[in-house]
Amino acid sequence: QSSLAQVLDSAGKHDEAIATYRAAIQLAPDDPILWGNLGWAQYNAARYDEAVQSSRKALQLDPKLAYVRFNLGLIASVRDRWNEAKREYDQALALASASDIHAGVGDVRDALTKQPKVRALRQALDYLSKAERKALSLRYSTPPAADRTSSKPESAGTP
Repeated sequence: QSSLAQVLDSAGKHDEAIATYRAAIQLAPDDPILWGNLGWAQYNAARYDEAVQSSRKALQLDPKLAYVRFNLGLIASVRDRWNEAKREYDQALALASASDIHAGVGDVRDALTKQPKVRALRQALDYLSKAERKALSLRYSTPPAADRTSSKPESAGTP
């Protein structure tokens, strides 16, 4: 059911996706991924209060879901609540991989195409883009010279 819901949501059939996620949650009420994905479908349907509730439930079940924190930051940004969004993004960034951050940047860019005048979305894009650049530079940087020097191997047996 989860795969079907994802396909429905991607096809813009958000209400059908929401109904499908709800049916799946009836079978697995403690699945944080289902709750997080339900929150995303609700966000896509502009049902922001419901999206926040579902996302909070997902985090109650698994507080380390970075993508759900990014989603909460995005919802706050769309609502032009930068301080709230930044708190969520900070928590997301503490958990996120570079690919998580990249996905978060993409979601903000998508939202900006639909709502270009929302100031908090522009702030979110700037904030997350900087975090993405930092994550990528750390990922591809070489260690400092002191860390690259090899220490003298210990001799196995000194006469």
